[in-house]
Amino acid sequence: MKAFRARTSVFYDRDALGVLEQLKLRRAMVVTDRFLNQSGAAKLVMSNLPSVREWDVFDGAVNGSDAGSLASGVERMVTFSPDLLVAFGGSSTIEAAKSMIYLHQTVLRARADEVSKVFFVAIPTTGGAGCEMSNFTFIESEGKKTAIADDGVCPDMAILDPSFSRSLSPADTAEHGISVLSRAVESYVSALAGPFTDALCEKAVRIVFDCLPRAVKDGCDNYAREQMLYASGLAGMSVSNAPPGLCDVLASKLSMALPISYGKAAGLLLPFVIERGAQSPELARKYAMLAKALHLPGHEVNQGVTYLAAAVRVLCREVGISGSLREIGVEKAHFQILVNAIAKDAPNAPCMAHNLARVRHDDITFLLWRIYSAQSGSGRVSIHINNQA
Repeated sequence: MKAFRARTSVFYDRDALGVLEQLKLRRAMVVTDRFLNQSGAAKLVMSNLPSVREWDVFDGAVNGSDAGSLASGVERMVTFSPDLLVAFGGSSTIEAAKSMIYLHQTVLRARADEVSKVFFVAIPTTGGAGCEMSNFTFIESEGKKTAIADDGVCPDMAILDPSFSRSLSPADTAEHGISVLSRAVESYVSALAGPFTDALCEKAVRIVFDCLPRAVKDGCDNYAREQMLYASGLAGMSVSNAPPGLCDVLASKLSMALPISYGKAAGLLLPFVIERGAQSPELARKYAMLAKALHLPGHEVNQGVTYLAAAVRVLCREVGISGSLREIGVEKAHFQILVNAIAKDAPNAPCMAHNLARVRHDDITFLLWRIYSAQSGSGRVSIHINNQA
């Protein structure tokens, strides 16, 4: 049996922040970063919460979900005992808030205290992780990430206001957008995917191809930024029901070990993951279905796979995500050690259980060495995306 759950109420468009006025809660904690806090983010949130009588601000999670930086935030939650938690910031801020909620509940249970529900609101200022819609988070400790899938960390409310993402640089916009693409494509081919997640992913992928180049080229293109924020939410909703797999795991591990962002690592990996995965007939069929949804040419399954991988490469180059790990200065000897470690560890990652095809040690080493030298798995293909909604 499969299930689809939409746990988060979504309020979107400009002035969506005003919905906070409907919350009749008394004790609020705002989780944000220091820059936004100093810029008045907390005051902006509180100005829309007239019923709140006491509030606290935590801006100390400077390393996202690092266990060390989260400890003081959890301690503050235990002491302050909020009935409302608002995460206002980028994906690392929202992930930190989700981890704090999880750890807060764990601490209270360990002390045999009553665990009362904290109403959780996520207000993203970037679009990429879709974490404002998902029940996934992670805690990082001693260089290792522990994945958490728990409905208790899924926001009760997400507020998507595109005006909050206008300050993103072109490079950050591109990397966040490719993160959306990677998660949507992988959720589409998850073993837990179904008609509901397929619809979300197809729409998210079409938006990325249509709007990401525009958002990167012109940060003031309000329509493109708005649509990219919505695509992130669509992908996040799908990921909660059909988790991503191989590309997500490898991109996460590379971004922790090397000077490369998750989005760039995912952009380099995704075309090769598509081509390699297509050795599985079931995966190839789903990739071809996605190519058809994008109105790419090709009537046969193998043609759909080829054009989909090529379309991803073209998009990544267009928004400035290209090259290789060797070009950013990763030494071959160091990378060999990293490849061995990832190939040993990655198959045991929780998300890998949802791959349609079994992932072998050879698959992982093949993919990692491909992006080290940026050897294309297929020749150049002329691509035109016909983005019909």
